[in-house]
Amino acid sequence: MNDYVDRAYQFELVDNSELLGVLLLLDTRPETVEIVNIAVDETARNQGLGEKLILFALDWSKQHHYRTVSIGTGSTSFAQLYLYQKCGFRVVSIDRDFFVDNYDEPIMENKLLLKDMIRLEKNLQSNDRKEASDKLNQAIKNIPVQYLNTKEDVVRWLKENSEDDE
Repeated sequence: MNDYVDRAYQFELVDNSELLGVLLLLDTRPETVEIVNIAVDETARNQGLGEKLILFALDWSKQHHYRTVSIGTGSTSFAQLYLYQKCGFRVVSIDRDFFVDNYDEPIMENKLLLKDMIRLEKNLQSNDRKEASDKLNQAIKNIPVQYLNTKEDVVRWLKENSEDDE
């Protein structure tokens, strides 16, 4: 995580001074930005905040002239895969044995051994921005997303609140 936090665009979801979510976006290829981390506080999950962060990422990316937003998640991350596809992402590839090759300890998720990384992308079209903005404005909570302040706060918060994704 430390290797990309300094290079990422960092956003936070705050309500009444309480940090509820974090979003990190990273330039990966020309005209492409990747959601490298998205996390929602355990106590605030299942309220639509992960979707709000994703819709914010799509809107922000379009405003900053990106054409593609990408994200990767584990093959056993069923809730995340549902959410990303609900937001219009499509599966583009599978990195076989990504988690086996890149992590020292086995990762169990949903009672399954996590092995593969699923890569998804959403190509941004001109009408996508309006759709994302409309959905963002209709989000369950009217909580602002803003830039984060310090790398240390981001790393600490993500370690405390990340399951992997949303």
